[in-house]
Amino acid sequence: MVQRKEPSMLDVTGPARRTPILPPGAAGLVRALPPADRFVLRMRAFSGDAGGFDLTGPLNSARGTSARFAARLGPDEWLLVCPEG
Repeated sequence: MVQRKEPSMLDVTGPARRTPILPPGAAGLVRALPPADRFVLRMRAFSGDAGGFDLTGPLNSARGTSARFAARLGPDEWLLVCPEG
């Protein structure tokens, strides 16, 4: 005969406890940024400059200024961000 035991599944009937994303009083850290154009560039690995964007950074990094930068998302993919227009 098989013995009965307590259920092993997580009880999800109550609210989940979560840590706040921002610490209390940190509302000033979130602000709207000016409009920007965004482009995704996919091509074989390239180390150099393309259209004024520095594409030499390692994976998961960004090169440029806060207004105009290239973020390397993968070995063959960059997110290009520049001021709108």
